[in-house]
Amino acid sequence: DMGVTKCLANTVVTGLFAECLKEYGFEVTWLIHEMKGSCRILRAETIAKDICRYGTNLVFPNSTVLDSFFSFAQERSPSSAVHILPQGIYKQLPSRRFDNIDDRSLLRRRLHLPEDAVILLGSGAINFGKGIDLLVSTLAHLKKHELPQLPPFHVVWLGTSDNHDPFTVWLQLEIEDANLDNRWHWVGYVFDDKTYCDYLRAADIFVLPSREDANPSAAMEAAAMGLPIAAFLGSGGGAELAQRQHGTVANAGCVEDYVCLIQTLTTCSALLKKRLDTCAEEIACTGAFSNYVDAILRLMTLKWEDE
Repeated sequence: DMGVTKCLANTVVTGLFAECLKEYGFEVTWLIHEMKGSCRILRAETIAKDICRYGTNLVFPNSTVLDSFFSFAQERSPSSAVHILPQGIYKQLPSRRFDNIDDRSLLRRRLHLPEDAVILLGSGAINFGKGIDLLVSTLAHLKKHELPQLPPFHVVWLGTSDNHDPFTVWLQLEIEDANLDNRWHWVGYVFDDKTYCDYLRAADIFVLPSREDANPSAAMEAAAMGLPIAAFLGSGGGAELAQRQHGTVANAGCVEDYVCLIQTLTTCSALLKKRLDTCAEEIACTGAFSNYVDAILRLMTLKWEDE
């Protein structure tokens, strides 16, 4: 009755209202962030099909999420209704990671690490999908095969954890059993952007061991600072970003591959550094979150202009 005919729906679960919105004459633009695994957990088979049938626009952050969602839905929307719009980054970051010895030393002293420690930086919630157990196995393998003359690997993880959560408790026991207590550092959530940037500047590799992670903004933030990303094939937007950065990802869930990938990225050849710089510059030019918002508004406005 108020003349509203456009709707912006966020996430797959809002598909519960897809048919109803269509019946009331709404043109709905759906922002899809879930991949097949998440959809299965949500028991979203019917919902996903309804989104495909009744959605005016379906917006995905990358092609991996698009393919995964349609594979789950077993139905495909018309190509004219399907759009890939990268989400961009929220934080105000410096244009580049600086290879500043002072930045690296300060963080290592703050965490009581050796000056030459190789920091594998990760972030996010502590859950099975993030693949942190795979990273524990990776660090154990790296430590076991370290040579005395080479720098030691350390994992620094930014993010919240629940010490009473069974998965977190199990992870900590795995870390202890592998004698990694002095190599694994839980930092917790970093609220201050400057401190967060300090971690990005001082790290050597951003590790993204996720089994499924549709569009990890932390990976794009790391890439914007010139930090190489280590990811698993098919895991989501982070893997696509890693391929864009340096062209290499580990086979899905394969710890041995992940170890080799990290060892390769640690060398940071002149060619790799050049590719990282190029990718960082591209993100600086196009990766702002406001660009994503503008693109959605233009997409919805096109429909208005057609009327």
